[in-house]
Amino acid sequence: MLWLGGAVANPGAVVEKTVSQLDVAGTLAAQTLGQNMYFPFSKNIFDSTAKPWAFFTFNNGFGFVQPDKYFLFDNVSKQVMEQQGQLNEADIQAGKALQQWFYHDYITK
Repeated sequence: MLWLGGAVANPGAVVEKTVSQLDVAGTLAAQTLGQNMYFPFSKNIFDSTAKPWAFFTFNNGFGFVQPDKYFLFDNVSKQVMEQQGQLNEADIQAGKALQQWFYHDYITK
């Protein structure tokens, strides 16, 4: 993604960490307003304390990406259908928890 213009507080910065499109809101708010605003599913990509990850859903499953690994999880068969890197049970549980959090937020609004 390429960001240009006066609203960019860190001109010339190159971010090489794992982020997602969800992080655009949190990052732009921090860049334009000069403060970290709360967006439940977004993080400021320039925040050095933010953990690098990305999450996405698809029909009957989800994907969870971290800097050195990723996996796709099928909700029907309840198993990992594709992966790269060394996964552990905590990775799978983190992905499931994110999916539950996203869906709970959607359903309760």
